Amino acid sequence: MMGGVSLKWADSSISLNYLNVGPYFYSPMAQARQTLPALTLIDGIFAAQTGQVWPALTSADGIFEPSGFLRSRYIFNGVPRASAIYEYYDRTKDNTFPYGLATPNREGFGGELDLKFLEKNALKILGSAYYAWEITGNLVENGLGTGFVPVENPLGPTMLTRKFLYVNFGPSLDFGPLAGLPGPLEVGVNVRFENSDSGFGSLTGLSLVAGVTVEILPVWRVSLSGSLGQAQGTEVGLAGTLLARYPYLYDNTDMGQYASFTVDGQNQSLGFSNIFPVNKNSTLYLQGGISRTELTPWAGPQGELHNVFGELLYEIHF
Repeated sequence: MMGGVSLKWADSSISLNYLNVGPYFYSPMAQARQTLPALTLIDGIFAAQTGQVWPALTSADGIFEPSGFLRSRYIFNGVPRASAIYEYYDRTKDNTFPYGLATPNREGFGGELDLKFLEKNALKILGSAYYAWEITGNLVENGLGTGFVPVENPLGPTMLTRKFLYVNFGPSLDFGPLAGLPGPLEVGVNVRFENSDSGFGSLTGLSLVAGVTVEILPVWRVSLSGSLGQAQGTEVGLAGTLLARYPYLYDNTDMGQYASFTVDGQNQSLGFSNIFPVNKNSTLYLQGGISRTELTPWAGPQGELHNVFGELLYEIHF
């Protein structure tokens, strides 16, 4: 349930909202998400470093894998139980609303900002801020089926609930229309801050992303981006990782599998994308990038983890 007031003028708007998503809310379309694409690699890293493998974290959980969510459970074979759609997420990057504003067990207040100025809306300012809290503890059925216990601390004396603060702000300016250029020359930044606080501790995530897009030729655009992220604090994650999954009342799969972790480190990344519009319905992308993290446990005993990726993507719109 969301309600509020909004002010609109021209192409701009500002809204203030009250949000309430019940503890047992179940929306397959809203809450489905793909497992982190690097999980298969991460499994291998953990196996090499610790001798342990967590089958729950393999890429088979991905939405688009042959045995994954969409092809095996959704649409073709009927609507799944809620436990099948709450995929894992990284607490240091996606904690307040891991399944978007449809994340269950959330109540709070916030606002959205969408401002556009100058010729052809060359200056855009997007932002949102929310203060939210869990309505109840993260309850699941106990092993005997006689009652309910918190999934993260089933033997704990208290039921812990979290409070969240989320701020996302991203202005961009396109010099193309202002300078009379035929294509874009756009520069943008985005800042995101997330904080969760409970009896487990406080976890803060801060990220800064900056990028530029320029049209070299009418059939060739280039985008460059860089990011810097920082995570600090204490939370709980699955099997000693930074991952968590929002539980469902009748699914106790993760019970007893969570452990406290402490992080204090950074992520950095650089990326590029060559964009080739083929026609009005299709686009070819040639893109890649590098990333580095020193966050434990992703970084491992070596203290750093480096990844390099590249891909060729052909996108068709119907």
